[in-house]
Formats: sequence, C-alpha cells, structure tokens
Amino acid sequence: MDQKPTRLSLPILIFLTPVCAFSQVPEPRTPIGYLSTVAGLYVGANEYMLAFARSKCGYVFRKKAPTTDTLIKTELIDAFPVAAREEVLRVLAALQPQAKTQGEKLVQQATAGALREHKGDDRLACGFAAGMAAATHAGAENRWQAEALRFKQSDR
Repeated sequence: MDQKPTRLSLPILIFLTPVCAFSQVPEPRTPIGYLSTVAGLYVGANEYMLAFARSKCGYVFRKKAPTTDTLIKTELIDAFPVAAREEVLRVLAALQPQAKTQGEKLVQQATAGALREHKGDDRLACGFAAGMAAATHAGAENRWQAEALRFKQSDR
C-alpha cells in the first residue's frame, strides 16, 4: 500500500515563519533574541491550536489550549527581563491578529488536505489534522521551555 507523503509540513513552516517575525525587535543572535523567536513560535502554535478547536474538527481534543493572552501572562512574559517586558507585551499583542488569521488558514488547509487524502472520511481526516496540530503545539511548547531555561541560566 503506497501512500503519498503529506505536503502539510510546508504550510506549517510558512505559517510559523511570519509569526516569529517579532523576533527581529531584539537582535536574534542574542539570548533575548532567541527567546523572542521561540516565544513567537509558541504564540503561533497556540493560535493554531485555538483555530483548530474552533473548527469542525475541534471535538477531537478534550483539553483546550489556553487563550493566547493567558499563555503570554502565565508562561511567556516572566521569562523576559523586567526592562523588556513592556515591549514584548506590545509586540506579542500586535502579533496575535496575524497569528490567528494564519492559524485559521492552516487549519483549513490541513483539514481539506486530510479529507482529500483520506477520501472524505471526516473522522480519520480530523484525527490526522489533530495529530499535526498537537505535534506542532507540543514541539513549540517544548522548545519554549528549553529556551526559557537556557535564558534563565545564561548571564543574559
């Protein structure tokens, strides 16, 4: 049984690249720059999960992703130096609408592609698309946690 490789990884990369554009605020080759980049990726992945939860396949997940505002306030902002927090909050707030729009487009592409690949089987397609969304979110969350720890341990 030959299966074609799924072409959904490219839309994920295209989606996440503009989402981390705010990382250009601090120099990305500095510790705070890396932290900012990863925070942007995590915000984008979270918006992807939220868009998925609002989609016709949203029933797949029992546990919902936190709102992006909650994510920023509970997980992201405290990792940044106090002097940078106001600017980080401003940039992340400006990033949210773009991340939300891109998340919704990615969910549409992922579910439509999965439906085509699985010949109209909604449950299978939703499960496949949910797996991609969950893996993207988990990867971004793990990368954030590792980068936040590395930043905390650095001399900044």
